[in-house]
Amino acid sequence: MNKKTGIILLLALFALFAACTRKHTASPHSQDTVFPRVGQWKIEGEDSKRWTGNLVINGVGDKEFVGYIDWYYSPSGEYVGKEEFRGVYDAKSRKAVMTGYNVTAPNKLALGVYQAYLAENGNDFVSGIWGGEGTPPDFGGWSAKFQTAELTPDVREYIDRASSSFQDDKFDDAVKDASEAIKLTDGAGEEAAEAFAIRALAYLGKRDYGRAIEDFTATIRIIPDAKLYAVRGAIYIENENYDKAIEDFNTAIKMELDAGMYLERAKAYLFKKDNDRAVEDAANEIRLYPDGNNVWEAYLVRSDAHREKGNNDQAEEDFSAALNEESDHAKVYNSRAWTYAHYLKKDFDRAIADASNAIKIEPDAAAYYDTRGWAYLGKGDYNSAMEDFSKALELDPDLPESKDGLEKTKAARAAAAK
Repeated sequence: MNKKTGIILLLALFALFAACTRKHTASPHSQDTVFPRVGQWKIEGEDSKRWTGNLVINGVGDKEFVGYIDWYYSPSGEYVGKEEFRGVYDAKSRKAVMTGYNVTAPNKLALGVYQAYLAENGNDFVSGIWGGEGTPPDFGGWSAKFQTAELTPDVREYIDRASSSFQDDKFDDAVKDASEAIKLTDGAGEEAAEAFAIRALAYLGKRDYGRAIEDFTATIRIIPDAKLYAVRGAIYIENENYDKAIEDFNTAIKMELDAGMYLERAKAYLFKKDNDRAVEDAANEIRLYPDGNNVWEAYLVRSDAHREKGNNDQAEEDFSAALNEESDHAKVYNSRAWTYAHYLKKDFDRAIADASNAIKIEPDAAAYYDTRGWAYLGKGDYNSAMEDFSKALELDPDLPESKDGLEKTKAARAAAAK
């Protein structure tokens, strides 16, 4: 199986997770949204005195938001105090009601209730009133200007940007933005789980399997969902840690069996050379999900396991079934070629033969030249490997596997020439 196929699988599983956990948070310019967003504004206003402040919103629910205000009198700059608040916003009326409490400066506000309306531009509170207990007692109407140009990106923005970067193979950018989102959430809550998951996948794209596993472990601590165990299990397979992969798929299957779980565990057993269990799990996948999108792959895994057991007739029967199930036969040949090249006794000749069949069917598919390049590299045929990696990059200049393969081939050829 080409490495990119595994990453795409992980992305598909992650998309299911994100769809379940992500809360819709539109721009504050929309009347349908919760206001305000998580972030920080510089604000200025007046009541009995002019003042400035830092308004920090650090949590937003469906209708409620929480945060604090650091108050300063203007122009003297006298510090009034830090006031925590809870607020409720009604999108239809554009009305926000905030209750302030726990002011840290002595002899200042003990409790305040603020009512304001969001302006059409989505940036200003207008027509505000104040009431409550404490000092000073002479506050009247108030208004506040929200200087949105100084708004820092909120958690959702960082997460969306990280997700977009990951899908564009900009893994370093994805790591950076996901890390910022994790900081803003203090590593807790569903948005933190999503950020950890994106960063895990970005690390996987960088082939930093250790950090990928650490981040998915953090995701699972927050949301111990069956699909998440399955995703981490797939990462363990990429890392060739088959025992850990099997543990995760065992947990996932017990929690909530879904299509693909038996198949992925079957792969782990196959790569571990536990061929009897690989056959059993592949058979379970075929029996339970005969119309699944990846049933061809289950036949292919079972074919490989039978071949390893010496059951060549059954192996050929299952390989034929895989070809019948998958209209893109090149994909079947390529997947088997990758398995031969990397897992099953490093059978590079068979890998080359299967990858060549895939190329005959689809001569413009970069991934298939990449697969054959790795097989040639494993066999020590550096010239052929160079040709295939170069061809793959000609067809897809951004294919990271072939860039990596080309560099490894150059280094191996240089070392052999010494």
